[in-house]
Amino acid sequence: LLLSVVDLFLFLLVAGTGSGIIEFSFCSARKIKFLERNYLKAVHLKRSWCPFHGGSGAIMAQLHAWDVIVVTCRDEPTAGAYEKELKKTQEKGLIVPSTHILAVADPDARVGSGGATLNALLVAAELLSSQDGFTAVTEDVLKRSEGRSARHILILHMGRDFPFDACCRAYTSIPGMWNVRGDSHLALSSVMTHLDYLLYMLNKICIGSPPGVWVSSSDMVLFESAPQQGVGRMIDWNSFNGGVMAVAIPGSKTYAKRHGVYRIGEQNEIRDIIFQGSSDQIESCSLDSDSVPVVSGIVFLCPNTASKLLDLQTQPPLENCTYIGVDSGNSPLNVSLYFDMLLSLAKDVTQEAYEAGSRPGSYGHGSVFSAGSSHIGEPSAERRTARAMVWRRLRLAGVTMQAAVLRNVEHDYVDLYPSQFIQRLQRLAHQKDVTAGGNSFVFSRLTQSFVQETDTLADSSVLINCLCDASATVADNSVLMHCRVEVPMTVSRGCLMNSVCVSSDTCKDLPSPLVVPENLAIISFTQKDGSGNTITCFGTCDELDSPIESSTFCGKSWESLFERTGIQAADLWPEDTVEKKTLLNARLFQRGCSSLSSVHWLAGFSAPPASGDVEAWRAADRQSLAQTVLQADVALDFNLRSRLSAEIVVAIQRRALHTRKPISWVSSFRSTARNGHADLLFAMLDEVAAGSADPGVRARALAGVADVLAAIAGDGKGLRSGPGGNKEWKSAYKQLQEGNVKEGIARLTAERERWMNSRLGSSHSPLSSPLLRPRELLRAARHYEGAAQILISQAVKTADEFAKFDEDATLVPVEMNKWVTVEAPARADIAGGWSDTPPITYENGGSVTNVAFLVNGKRPIGAKVKRIPEPILRLCLVSARPQPGEVPLVVECKELQDMEDYCIPTAKGALLKTAFYCMKVVDLQSTVPLAEQLISKYGGGFELQTWSDLPSGSGLGTSSILAGVVISAILTAVGHAVDRDRITHMVLMVEQMLTTGGGWQDQAGGLFGGVKITRSERHLPLKVVVEPLNLSEEILKEFDRRFVVIYTGRTRLARNILQEVIRSWYGQLPRIVDTARALVAGSEECAKAFLAGDLEKVGACMSRYWEQKKVMAYGCEPDTVRQFMAALTPYVYGQSMAGAGGGGYMYILMKEPDTGAEVAKRVLAECEITSFEVYGSSVDRDGLYINVE
Repeated sequence: LLLSVVDLFLFLLVAGTGSGIIEFSFCSARKIKFLERNYLKAVHLKRSWCPFHGGSGAIMAQLHAWDVIVVTCRDEPTAGAYEKELKKTQEKGLIVPSTHILAVADPDARVGSGGATLNALLVAAELLSSQDGFTAVTEDVLKRSEGRSARHILILHMGRDFPFDACCRAYTSIPGMWNVRGDSHLALSSVMTHLDYLLYMLNKICIGSPPGVWVSSSDMVLFESAPQQGVGRMIDWNSFNGGVMAVAIPGSKTYAKRHGVYRIGEQNEIRDIIFQGSSDQIESCSLDSDSVPVVSGIVFLCPNTASKLLDLQTQPPLENCTYIGVDSGNSPLNVSLYFDMLLSLAKDVTQEAYEAGSRPGSYGHGSVFSAGSSHIGEPSAERRTARAMVWRRLRLAGVTMQAAVLRNVEHDYVDLYPSQFIQRLQRLAHQKDVTAGGNSFVFSRLTQSFVQETDTLADSSVLINCLCDASATVADNSVLMHCRVEVPMTVSRGCLMNSVCVSSDTCKDLPSPLVVPENLAIISFTQKDGSGNTITCFGTCDELDSPIESSTFCGKSWESLFERTGIQAADLWPEDTVEKKTLLNARLFQRGCSSLSSVHWLAGFSAPPASGDVEAWRAADRQSLAQTVLQADVALDFNLRSRLSAEIVVAIQRRALHTRKPISWVSSFRSTARNGHADLLFAMLDEVAAGSADPGVRARALAGVADVLAAIAGDGKGLRSGPGGNKEWKSAYKQLQEGNVKEGIARLTAERERWMNSRLGSSHSPLSSPLLRPRELLRAARHYEGAAQILISQAVKTADEFAKFDEDATLVPVEMNKWVTVEAPARADIAGGWSDTPPITYENGGSVTNVAFLVNGKRPIGAKVKRIPEPILRLCLVSARPQPGEVPLVVECKELQDMEDYCIPTAKGALLKTAFYCMKVVDLQSTVPLAEQLISKYGGGFELQTWSDLPSGSGLGTSSILAGVVISAILTAVGHAVDRDRITHMVLMVEQMLTTGGGWQDQAGGLFGGVKITRSERHLPLKVVVEPLNLSEEILKEFDRRFVVIYTGRTRLARNILQEVIRSWYGQLPRIVDTARALVAGSEECAKAFLAGDLEKVGACMSRYWEQKKVMAYGCEPDTVRQFMAALTPYVYGQSMAGAGGGGYMYILMKEPDTGAEVAKRVLAECEITSFEVYGSSVDRDGLYINVE
């Protein structure tokens, strides 16, 4: 095993710590595991609350490093569904990647919370025992041992079935989005659930926790009254000496009457646990005059205590609580975690009272152990034996229990009151957003939902994961979750709708628009038996578990229902019904019937039921609300919600594309693709690309396809940037280039599907097959980006109308063999660069302030052309800074085929060939030979020479300025007048034909002299407007005395920078969008500062601009430049690298005039940087210079 230097350092560091405890704030969970297993002998590594690499390389903060999370639930199918969802939660970044996820079905529905805890602990121990090499389960795996620290385990109880949501309380969606790495290309997002929020709170509660076992119910919501950002301990662990730590939360005494409370002693020891006690009992537990410590449902067991608890599962009758006991043929034993186990540790509870279960009112309902769930009755010998065993194993062994009261947290139990459920969701919708480690919870009353018009939604309404293709009016205090609305609907106030499809099929024979009356809940459940959906209804003020004599159905008495419909009690409750008659067990609902008409008359939407409704209802296979919930197909519900969420993403992004109001798609596309719904995204994006008349919209759609392909490939599978010229895609490219967009898109789609299918080598579905090769998907993504670039080019070519010159004008060419010489200065971008880059410039608008300047007193970029008798194009390229004896490169074009490589940027003389073609000196589409074209139009050919005194990759706009110089020279030679505005647009055309892309600020900066601000509007056609700033000579001279240009000695590597910036812009990453807007504002501010002669502010704009560049193009600041700039800071008003950064030139604006060169050289010497070179510079007032012999 090869050890890195860092590994060895960590080992020595740990070995050298006297206490044997060290916190690694920079260690990944995987690295910590590695260190534990290989180095840390008899050393306890404190792992909790370290940043780690979560979910595909995301840097996550404030997550507890669990070894195992065990979820308990009712049956095996549900366990499989929960385990899958919990692993998705792990992928989202709420759980560290190294955590083992287990979902365990309770051995029997009657084992209770204590039995479920024992069983979950057993299963976790079995897993850990196997990992540690044991052949049998041992409690030693929970403890610290030689070479291994103690374990961190979380047991989550999913609780009872929930009538408001098929996926249980824990997986009930709440009005918020969980965004992971929301400002990067690795972003993910999903609708939050109660469990997501609970895990977030548990991560905070567990800060500083020692190893051990945490047990938590999931039937509550914990609200922070004053949310804390960052890492801070909510529990003081200094006084914890082992045993049990029970988490208590202050609650009102009224609230406590329906819940459990702790009586806490002066030393924080728990003296009693009281459930639904009397006013006097609750008063005896007071924390202060207003509150008592409510049982939160969260406890911590130290490793020794957890081991003792685990040992109980081997002892009869407690072994009957686990799957081993049930598999052995024993009858299950109902055990409550709190009132059967933890109560034994309460100081004021005696052994006799505990074992007898007879202390009235102290901890609930008489007998603790019962075969049912009521805990009522005289305990049997078996139950007494179990209590005695718990007392002996825990209490007599010295295990203690103390309380940790979370003063800034509020407890909200998720009960069976519909109105409170609605209120809780409304409250969550207005929670303050939470941000941690680049991830966030974002709460909103309109969460992951698509609606036609938001003004039809009341301010206090809440929509979660809803697709409303038709108009939907939702009144105050109403909540819609996972609903699909395809026909007009009005929801009155106080309603709850979950998983309901409102369509022409489900609303058949119902009035339109559908009107849902006030205070009504309509919940749909898929059924395990494949019978379809069962739709249920009840009032949001109904008490579901109360006897019918004192409760209501849909807000009215049961007698009212009987009188209105003719239904009889015997229809709902068979005569042999033993349990109390409630709404929960009333056989009201037709199994497998998803039609809203089935509940329309039942709930009293309108007048009495139509003829035959009741008879059909009686004849139908009916079931109660409780039975419907029990038969819910949880896995199918998860899948349906995921598919609906994908359809919502598609609807939202389709509208954004069509309305040209783009919104970020990175997280939603990635999440949708990962969930297996990429087919929906492909279909929508293909449709938009083929159907839109706007080349900018088409390009954006194709960029979206590229992002979806990359999402399917997965993270860390290869680089996005790369070539996109495979011959298999050429046919599609050609169609796009020729303007046959629909055919081009069709061929792209066919090629994409061929790559995703034929390369599998099987008949697997391309979107779900594990055989998909990520590398092939990334290659396909690159070709889609190439196709998008073709359409971006077409969008930019709309500038052609501003580049045209008068082709009918009478031309007077320059005489044969007379040179036309054109020179131009370099440009320094002071503020706003990147905003000129397509597609940013026509989607966001652009504004750049830059300066034309001489380098060492000369214009560094030039060209000269002359007409020659030979009918050829002779192109002579002089390299930058030619070496002694170096011979210039000469390219002669004698035939049209010699120019066909004009669009290949690396071809010799490509820029010059493109210029001749773009200016229509030569027609490459003509059948007329090149020589004949030249003779007929100009009487001969041309010799063109170009040069630059600047190195390649200087960042000073060389190539674009050179294109402007070449165009100006050719125009002059053939007799056209030189119009700098037109030439600015012509350079755009040349660069699009050359396929190098690029913006407009370079040519504007070099063609126009002095200081200027250049703008473009956020629309097509693309028009560039240059506004020279009329500065006084005094201001220009002061600027010259302070402005210094420095060459960094390294070539700027911008090969993939542009691709990455465009990709980020299309993805609408917030940092890129915000920065693009700030660039425009910064340019306007800089221009105003120039006009005011405020060079200090100009410098500040320059430095801010450099920071913005680093956001746009991450990694563009070389280490030596960073070091140099830091050392220069005290001496300058501002500084920046030229262009995109990464190399080339930089420039500084000094505080003191005439000191730049001296200070720069001194600082370079102090920094021991020898590669930099200081240049002389001055503002070129004139810009483009033309001379004819």
